[in-house]
Order: sequence, then structure tokens, then C-alpha cells
Amino acid sequence: YVVPIKGGQEQYADCPRSVEYVVSLTRHLAGMLNKSVKTSDELTEEMPTSTTMNSLGYKLDETASISSLRVFDRKARLSSLALLTRKENLDDSMLAPLDIEKKTFSYIVDGNSDEVDLRRITAVYFMTPHDWDTECGGGITFRDADGQDVSIEAKNDRLLLFNSEKSLHRVEKWIGRNGIEGACSCIVTHFVRHRQ
Repeated sequence: YVVPIKGGQEQYADCPRSVEYVVSLTRHLAGMLNKSVKTSDELTEEMPTSTTMNSLGYKLDETASISSLRVFDRKARLSSLALLTRKENLDDSMLAPLDIEKKTFSYIVDGNSDEVDLRRITAVYFMTPHDWDTECGGGITFRDADGQDVSIEAKNDRLLLFNSEKSLHRVEKWIGRNGIEGACSCIVTHFVRHRQ
């Protein structure tokens, strides 16, 4: 299940901690990143054009972001699959043929699109049970320029940051396993470039 986190009085009443997290993250982390980088104009003034610097080259908006809450509940998944397949008491061996294929690798921002997309940095905050592990899924796999895959597990209280334009990635499916109670979730926040 995916729910946008928009803020405002109505949503604050339903999920105050999620809204507070997103507002605080947007204000403070974007601000910290802005203090550590220089804009393209500042770089041009200080350095010859042939010199490059590992920098974002732009400022992030400290008042706006795009966020969503993603929730996975194994019991709800099994119940849904049982309804769809008209089979009761599904177990892990019966789930494999029902699962969708792995997603393809992609970028958050489509560089080939004519649409203006201001998303620049993506933050994923994982909230999973303490006994959640790699086999339970839900992590993110990145592919580097050499075609090598690097997987990051969905671990409780992990904050993952990556470049929305340049990070080729795949979100792994959430699977879970018997014996792990409760829902798993993550908050995905896209920091946007400050409009000039």
C-alpha cells in the first residue's frame, strides 16, 4: 500500500509523526546539504571552467518535498492472494509462481522526458521489525557503471540517500516470512531542486 504524505491539518490528524518526520527531514537535511555544496554560479566564479568539483551544483528546496508512506503487511498479502487464487492456507512454496517478476532497473528522474522533474535527492527511511533480514526483501539494489549490483537491505531505522537523476536502481519486492509480526514500511522522500 502506498499513501502520499501531503501534510496539512487533515493528514496531520491521521498520521502526525509521519508528517513531522517529512517536514523536519526536508527542512534540516536539505539545509545541511545546501550548506555543503556550491551552486553552478558560485563554482564558475571561483574556479576555471576546466576544473570540476564533486558537488550537487544546485540548491535544494528546504520547504518542499514529495513523500509517500509504503506499507507491507504479509498477512494482508497472503489474504489477497488467497482471494485472487481461490486457495486457502497459502504457504511460501505456493507463493513463488504467484509473485510478479523482479522490477527492472530505472532512475527516479527520466532524463529522456520532456517534463520538468525537480526531484534531485531521494531518501528512504526503513521501518521494519528487528528480525527482518535480506530474505524478507524490501531493500534496494543499485547497478554501477560497470554493471555490478550492490544491494542495500531494508533494516530497521536505516536512512538511505541517493541521487534521483544518476542512481540506476531497483526496489526489491517485500516478501516477509512466517514468525515476523507486524507491518513493515518505509517513507520515501524526494528532495526537490529550489526554483530560481
